[in-house]
Amino acid sequence: MSGELNSKNSTTGSFVVRVDGKEPLKQDYKSFDVKEGSVEIWVLEGVGGPMAPRTHLLLGFQGDYPSGRHDATKLLKVEYKEWSDMHGFEYKAKSGWVEVSSTPSPRRITGKFEMVVESSSSGAPPEKRVSGDFDLTNE
Repeated sequence: MSGELNSKNSTTGSFVVRVDGKEPLKQDYKSFDVKEGSVEIWVLEGVGGPMAPRTHLLLGFQGDYPSGRHDATKLLKVEYKEWSDMHGFEYKAKSGWVEVSSTPSPRRITGKFEMVVESSSSGAPPEKRVSGDFDLTNE
C-alpha cells in the first residue's frame, strides 16, 4: 500500500485527528491542496522505517472554496488508512459530518468533523470513530 503523498504547497497549521477517542494522531505530514474545482486536505502519521505503523486521513471537497456542513458520505473523498509492513486496512465513510469554511487570501481552510468509517479489509476492525478539527493555511 503506498503511503507516499506529495504536495507542492507549504502547508502550516494543525490537523487534529482522534480515532476511537484515543490520543490525537501525530501530524508528521499535512497538506492543503487546491485543484481545479476541488480541495483536498490530508494528514499522515508515521515517517516510515521497518514495521513502523502509518495512519492517513484524506478529505476531499467539491468547489474552490468549500463551506458549510456536509454529509461525510457525500464528500468527493474520505479515505482513512492504517498500514505497516505487516498489514494494510482501508476505511470509507459510513456516516457523519464535516463542517468547513475557506478563504481565498490568505488561502485557508478550517473545520471540524465527526464520522464513523467502515472497512471490508480482512482482519481490520469493522468500524472506527474518527473526529477532529483542522486549521490549515498555504504559504
